[in-house]
Amino acid sequence: LFEPEQDIAFMENKPDLPVLQNGRQVALEDTIITKTHNIDLIALYNRFRPAFEEIFFVVTMRSNDENASVHPQLCKYKNVLCVEYSELRYADLEGLKKVVADLSQRFRNRFAYFFGDDGSQWLTDGMEASAVRRLEQMEQAKRDMETEPFEAVHFKFGVNGGGRVAVETTVNLQEGESEGGRRRLSVALPNGGCDITWPQPPQGAIQTAYAASYPGCGARMTWNLIEALTGLWTGDDWDNNHRGKRVVSVKTHYPHDAGKLVSWDNEIKRALVIIRNPMGAIPSFFNHIYEIKNHLPIHSERAPVEAWVEWRDKFAENQVMKYGKFVDYWMERFDKFNKDRPIFSYEALTDDIQGPEEAIRMTQFLAQSKGVVPIEEESVPCVWRAVVKYKDQIPDANKRRLNESRRRLDPSHHDSQRSGPTERPYTPEQLLSMVQMLDGLLQKWSARNTRLKEILEGYLSDVNEAYLVVTGQISPEASRSDGDASPHDVAAVEATDTGVAFPGQIGPFHIIQASMPHDMGSIVLTNILMGVFEPNADITEIQDWPELPVRQHGMMIPIDRTIVSRTTCSDILRMYKKFRPMFDEVFFVISNSGKDPENRFSDELCEYSNVLCLEQEELVYTNKEQMAAVARNVITK
Repeated sequence: LFEPEQDIAFMENKPDLPVLQNGRQVALEDTIITKTHNIDLIALYNRFRPAFEEIFFVVTMRSNDENASVHPQLCKYKNVLCVEYSELRYADLEGLKKVVADLSQRFRNRFAYFFGDDGSQWLTDGMEASAVRRLEQMEQAKRDMETEPFEAVHFKFGVNGGGRVAVETTVNLQEGESEGGRRRLSVALPNGGCDITWPQPPQGAIQTAYAASYPGCGARMTWNLIEALTGLWTGDDWDNNHRGKRVVSVKTHYPHDAGKLVSWDNEIKRALVIIRNPMGAIPSFFNHIYEIKNHLPIHSERAPVEAWVEWRDKFAENQVMKYGKFVDYWMERFDKFNKDRPIFSYEALTDDIQGPEEAIRMTQFLAQSKGVVPIEEESVPCVWRAVVKYKDQIPDANKRRLNESRRRLDPSHHDSQRSGPTERPYTPEQLLSMVQMLDGLLQKWSARNTRLKEILEGYLSDVNEAYLVVTGQISPEASRSDGDASPHDVAAVEATDTGVAFPGQIGPFHIIQASMPHDMGSIVLTNILMGVFEPNADITEIQDWPELPVRQHGMMIPIDRTIVSRTTCSDILRMYKKFRPMFDEVFFVISNSGKDPENRFSDELCEYSNVLCLEQEELVYTNKEQMAAVARNVITK
């Protein structure tokens, strides 16, 4: 109606309320229309009214959703026009023309107090025709952008790749995306504070790293966080922002078909890799596909359960395979240089406790790149909160709900503003395919990357638990998806705040499942022992370091909080001397394999009364009946 040839201008929801047009800051006076999702209309009016004779607000809203509407009283102000989202929908050209005609008439009627009663003089039929043409052009732009990656933006119409509309997308942000799809950096303030400003191009030579993630693992959150930590531009594998090599990192989903390697791939020698429990990553990826297919704002709606089930049965197992290939690719590419390829989990990055620590680790990695000087470490937690926990700024009941801490890194946790059903059921066969994929990755990489091993073991435990629930072997109430301890079955132990309480007259004991790093049967043995003594707990790991730290789900814990732990430390005597004073007895259950004495625990060690040795061949099964027989054999021994 008013600026038919101009690019959309966005007013950022920041203290200084900057206005951006085509990625550049402009004066508000240079535009007629601006788009914002700052709904403090009174503050905006007080701020900008002195520059104009009047300020008008046209508010799009969903009255039946308190998170997507303004207070009804605001809609009564004479300079405010509230429009329901449903009033802006159309299915064909005639519907489009009707939307424009109806909205134009509402303009004329609502703002007659300022422009005059003869609305046809200030909002003419020609202006209506111009609005229709622009919407037709926008629809063509959406079609043109359909095959582009979703980060690509058509600035004139606000259309992103995949055919989504950016001005609608910005209403529902996810994973730390800043207003208007723009990203911000941080400035350290005294005492660990920070201030969010704009990223800049590097001033000299810079060493670029890949930021690689399987789809649905927080790629844009990581993109935002890297820019905030370094103050430098980031890019993506499709170079949609035309920054080329002048970036601190390049986002990619490669080798997944949603990503690719850049043309100058041979110059990139470092990468940070982000993964997520496949039970959560695959549905998140599907929600994105569903939104694009249905022309919905990205990160606005979860697909209906029936749509998920239909897609899942066609594509989920293929995505499980692609997940495994993604991990393999990035591990093989930098296999000998773990320091140049740190592994991060989405669950840890978004966790209230571990998140700031992971952000510090990311900062330390980025600081090793040439030309990168990140923000001071003491301000990293502030940056992390601003980027990852941006929704903590949401007031009242929503803020309280979003601020609830999670004692466990929960794969079913949905850390986005999508509305809709969270149920994403899997079949037993699909869960088994995940188990096999994760177990294969563990066998291949656990000896070469401890952090990946810890992450994958946590995922495997979660998927195993989901399988037991789906197959009816445990009730949903017995699972620990909320992180709280649950009562165990008849002969089980029960966790308390002071440690582990043992049934009957049995004194406190601990079982250490020990194996050589290459032993493929150890994970089976560990899970049998966990099933007997701690069926709902996460696996505990004793790391083969001088101080023998004990970790559960990535966090240090006292060993007396558990009954079973596993380790690849072969110094049984050292572990016995360290841990025996805490218990009445410490038992060792050892998995041996092969004939090479250098890679086996000695036969002499296996003669001790508190040591049980098993061969890898005793832990192999190919079907459910054999699996049950293996478990019975171990329990009997």
